[in-house]
Amino acid sequence: MWAVIKYKKDEYHILSKTIKEKLGEVTKFYNPKLIYYKIFKNKKRRIESNLLGNYVFCYFEGFKDKKTISKINNTKGLEYVLEGYNCYQTQITKFINLCKQNEDQNGGIKQSFFSDSEFKKIKFLSGPFSNLIFDVIERKKDKIKLSLGGIKTTINLDSENLFSPVF
Repeated sequence: MWAVIKYKKDEYHILSKTIKEKLGEVTKFYNPKLIYYKIFKNKKRRIESNLLGNYVFCYFEGFKDKKTISKINNTKGLEYVLEGYNCYQTQITKFINLCKQNEDQNGGIKQSFFSDSEFKKIKFLSGPFSNLIFDVIERKKDKIKLSLGGIKTTINLDSENLFSPVF
């Protein structure tokens, strides 16, 4: 059974190691990542960011029993376990499968994950428009028409410029 866990910033590795020690090696974690490149001082740097921020999925068959959650409640790095995870197992599993279907060979989420979503604004993570937020004017199968102030442009969804929706 999957549980959704919020962890303290920069303590994910401590948390996952400690939970595996407490519950056993059959415990699995899934933390979808965005991997993209930015140019800093004329050098290309690889950037990894967690798609879900400080949340991670943790699978352990024993999570069906609430007592198991109480075993890990005081684990170092753990902020809390989201309530109601047991009622949303099908949705959690569908989301994890969607993420895994949209992973590239490096384990990062591909742009196709966001391309299929409906959204009104996007923020570029890489490329010449990085950190700019555009309004989506029109969506086509392989292109998006965008606007930023008086500037209008169209991008191909298969381009190397990564973006994420802004909600």
